[in-house]
Amino acid sequence: MDILPKVVTVFGLGAVELWAAIPAGLALGLHPIATGIASALGAITSGLVVALLGDRAKAWLVPRHGVPRDDQGHG
Repeated sequence: MDILPKVVTVFGLGAVELWAAIPAGLALGLHPIATGIASALGAITSGLVVALLGDRAKAWLVPRHGVPRDDQGHG
């Protein structure tokens, strides 16, 4: 297997679940440093996406689905 699909897989897993990406990268045979870098970059990228798009997504979702309320009826 070529190295690029392995790195992309670890990057994607890092974006979803950092602690799943590290063992997956090692199981795929990636060098530990490449595994750490790819998984960390995936996690950082997903964090940046949430930080940059979170307010826009909230502004789009709340009018369509309402404000979520807790069990006591507070917003």
